[in-house]
Amino acid sequence: EAVWLSFWARLTVVALPWSFVVHWMGEPLKIAPSGGDVDPVLLQRVGRTVRRVERRVPWQSKCLIQAMSAKTMLARRGISGTIYLGLLRVDDEEFKSHAWLRCGTRFVTGRKGHEPFLPMSTFAFGACPEGESRTTFVPRAKPATNQAANAANSKAEAFNSGV
Repeated sequence: EAVWLSFWARLTVVALPWSFVVHWMGEPLKIAPSGGDVDPVLLQRVGRTVRRVERRVPWQSKCLIQAMSAKTMLARRGISGTIYLGLLRVDDEEFKSHAWLRCGTRFVTGRKGHEPFLPMSTFAFGACPEGESRTTFVPRAKPATNQAANAANSKAEAFNSGV
């Protein structure tokens, strides 16, 4: 399952317009509710499986492909979650990006190295439990001063760690 999903996710990202990729990922600028009773062993197994696929397939299966594959595996099992897309400014002309997937406060993919990335967009997927709703995600702009940047990075780190 993970190999096929990785293949289709990679093909989608490479060959189709970004609007189709966004549609696959979920509802833009929303965060799924906490997820409550989700089996942490299942989340860990899905994350481990999509990471193992990266080492065994001939195409690139980096963070975005892993998040999209894991999202589909979880959604098929009725589990909701959120894909995060983050940016990191390397210098005046270069940015790096990273994608990670969380179910509530539990990371499924992309945990390693996500800390310096500022979340710029989110995509919620799966059903909401009765009485809960998705919250709206508001991206934060980069502050102008170093002091403000340090404060924003602290907030982003708290956000990324699930606090």
